[in-house]
Amino acid sequence: MLINCSKIAATQWPRAQLDTAQTMYGSVQDLAFPAIDPLTTAGEIVALAQAYAQQIIGLRPSAVHVMGEVTFVYVLVRLLQDQGIPCLASATQRSRSGGLYDFVQFRPYPSFGPA
Repeated sequence: MLINCSKIAATQWPRAQLDTAQTMYGSVQDLAFPAIDPLTTAGEIVALAQAYAQQIIGLRPSAVHVMGEVTFVYVLVRLLQDQGIPCLASATQRSRSGGLYDFVQFRPYPSFGPA
């Protein structure tokens, strides 16, 4: 299973993105991305990411799609990678058909080992 931790529910993804996810991982389960106030401290970001990581680890996903507020994403991805859980971003390009963006691929976040 792929966990989708982003502001866009999988049911609202472009067909190509959903089809790719289902082909690669069988199913997609949404985990709502948290609303993060701009005044949130770094310590609060870490605590929130730790809580999300524990929830995700308990679901035993094959991978996690993580897109959103950059500092939270950074911490969450590092925590999940430390547990051996692959993390992905959706790569897109500007649409030639007048839409905003077209899905191209899921790109793994690079892993650099322990922080």
